Amino acid sequence: MRKIFFVFFICGLFILPQPFLFAQEENDTTEVNEDFDEFDFDDFEVDFSFHKHPTIGVNYGLAKLSHKDLSKNFKDFGNLELKLGYYDKSLYEDHCSGDNYLTKSSSRYVFANLISKDYWKDNTNNPLEASAGRFGILHEKGYGYKFDPAGITLYTATEFNWTRLETDVTKAGIDSSTLGLYNEAFRFGQASVAGMQFQIIPLISLDFNYRYAVVFPRHLVWKHLGGLIVETAVNGSLDWFIKRVFKFAPAAGPIVNFVLKSGLDYAFYTLRKDKMNWPFETVSPLSYESFNVGLRFNF
Repeated sequence: MRKIFFVFFICGLFILPQPFLFAQEENDTTEVNEDFDEFDFDDFEVDFSFHKHPTIGVNYGLAKLSHKDLSKNFKDFGNLELKLGYYDKSLYEDHCSGDNYLTKSSSRYVFANLISKDYWKDNTNNPLEASAGRFGILHEKGYGYKFDPAGITLYTATEFNWTRLETDVTKAGIDSSTLGLYNEAFRFGQASVAGMQFQIIPLISLDFNYRYAVVFPRHLVWKHLGGLIVETAVNGSLDWFIKRVFKFAPAAGPIVNFVLKSGLDYAFYTLRKDKMNWPFETVSPLSYESFNVGLRFNF
């Protein structure tokens, strides 16, 4: 029952409209807000409901699996991913220069991901062989620069996923007990993504991103929620600092936001690689990292 509650809670955060945060009338996603006294995040005309513009993403990349307690390394894997979702993008006028070149974007996706040694040639000696399937929900937020008709967006993302690992545990030796916790079963996990999106034309964008994830051998609902509360509190303090950067140096805002947010996400990922529900004393999880390149089609 606790796990069912948690799944509905997370899906609600990602999918349901949030009128209590963005109580604004419907506007075109490229409308510029010209009436302002100072730069403020709330001045962006953004509504994160699911009735916005659809988008499709296709990624390919190199993936690495690891676990602190394993005696052998996994093979390197190829990674194929399909994402379907919705996005919003708006412009904001830099009050210092009067130019309309800053952008804010938000996207929500559902995704499916296949990881296999057949997608990548690896010559590692005596590696652990495996394949995996993943699916989940993903929320991206970022800021960038517009250069008609092109643009660049620097974004970070939070992801909740389910991973099914397939490996021959009979050949894993002393690692068989650890791998047996994940083998042929869907396990819940959490990930962060840092990426850059280059808009070539309004329809097509190039996407480069790095994903780092942990997969739990079992889901400790309340300890996971406790860790999320700590992370959310730290992120809230960082948001306040970034907001001040946007106020006094708008042109630097997208870069500062990307560097600080991706750095904080990676720091929490590093802590969770040792304790899956940090700051609580818990076991080490399976970890997953991948570098991906891809295309996005924005309709």
